[in-house]
Amino acid sequence: MKLSPKGELAVFRDDAGRANGNLFDRSGRLVTCVGAEFGPGGRRRLVRTDLRTGEVAVLTDQYQGKRYNSPNDLCIDSRGNIYFTDPRYGDQSDRDMDVEAVYRLDTAGKARRLLSQPEVQKPNGIAIAPDDRTLYLVDSNPLPGGNRKIWSFTLDESGSPSSRRLVYDFGAGRGGDGMRLDMKGNLWIAAGINDEQLPPDIDRDDFRRRNQIRRRRGRIRGERIPPRRPGGGQRDAIIQPSPLRLRQGAG
Repeated sequence: MKLSPKGELAVFRDDAGRANGNLFDRSGRLVTCVGAEFGPGGRRRLVRTDLRTGEVAVLTDQYQGKRYNSPNDLCIDSRGNIYFTDPRYGDQSDRDMDVEAVYRLDTAGKARRLLSQPEVQKPNGIAIAPDDRTLYLVDSNPLPGGNRKIWSFTLDESGSPSSRRLVYDFGAGRGGDGMRLDMKGNLWIAAGINDEQLPPDIDRDDFRRRNQIRRRRGRIRGERIPPRRPGGGQRDAIIQPSPLRLRQGAG
């Protein structure tokens, strides 16, 4: 779907192949994680759409001869390298990979696996600091006792991660999903679920406190996030869906 500045909603692509995370690159092309979860027709790849011509290019659809699980979300560094997550939720029957992982696709089109189990359990949302030195990752495992956390990793010049640090623990219930850095260096994380879907043993007050749209104002546990340089975007915006009870907080 696409939403115009005037609030007009329209179909962007009918057969999207179970598309999930989207992000524009610096050339204005739309890069999309195409997954395979919760329905038929998933294509399990990373694609890029030229909005001027409509051409769709497949950037990567396999790693070491095996198809991805279900590419979920992505971020792009200042040099055009793409970092993307590849978990698998729901049906596992057609998986080729034996791990759920984070990959880096460089500007030459070569994919490299950066993180996998046990360091992360189910990589989901992902973001990179404007100086390309820190990678933020949502680890969202819905199984009992699974991680519902946000991690940060230090990146070296080659984009390899190290020094895992805990940014936030959502506790019981559902963890984070989408995550983005805005132009002022704020990290925004969307998380939550309808109260009716919560297990009976979950403390609802604690769950609501932990699961909301989280904003860390330029600072995460003492880490300063450098502000993003002003770009061509019109403005920062958050579209809040219904009926989820999402709150905006300063964390």
